[in-house]
Amino acid sequence: RWSLARADAILVHNEAMQARAREIGWPMDKVLVVEDVPAAGKDQPARGLARQQIAAPKPWVLFPGSFAADEPIAEVLAAARLMPECTFIITGRPERAAQNGHDIGGKPANVVLPGFLPLEVFDDLLREADVVMGLTREEGIQLSVCNEALGFGKPLVTSNTQILGKLFGSAAVLVDTGNPASIAGGCAEAIGNSRQYSEKSLSLSVARVDQWRAVQLAGLSRLLGNATP
Repeated sequence: RWSLARADAILVHNEAMQARAREIGWPMDKVLVVEDVPAAGKDQPARGLARQQIAAPKPWVLFPGSFAADEPIAEVLAAARLMPECTFIITGRPERAAQNGHDIGGKPANVVLPGFLPLEVFDDLLREADVVMGLTREEGIQLSVCNEALGFGKPLVTSNTQILGKLFGSAAVLVDTGNPASIAGGCAEAIGNSRQYSEKSLSLSVARVDQWRAVQLAGLSRLLGNATP
């Protein structure tokens, strides 16, 4: 409360959080939505760093995660079983899985768990991936991996939550997070129409950056410019 009363600007990262701020009585004249912007990575070639760590056949379906409680790990493993021709790569620290209720002991052979990766290796993995997935069980969560997929020009498969559909639905394949067949079907759709979905990702990436600069960043600049010294 002390910080809210004294701040010149209060930033939230999507409209769902803005609505929540209004519900709990924040000073809305100072609250602005400033979303994450797409990553910058589409113009750089792969460097072979990911292939040094992952010796698995393509296509690669990348699920950047952290084994958090909201991630549908069991459903992704089940989807991988439905697509033995693909390699599913789940990043993040596997040792966190058990503490968040995930059983990865019986993972299928086409699932690779490389662990937590250095940034340069992770970026190279994004360049190598054929599909990037961003999945959550919870509404209101804006997944940073979605913007990473856009910025790297990769086909995106993401959850059909209200917020993710609104932010990324024009480019992504939306799937039912709790349904392994839906996840597998979404990956197959993205792989089968890779060029189309890559172009959609790049187009939405440009549109989101333009909107961020023209509306969100400009609004923040105006608010700070009007702040009392």
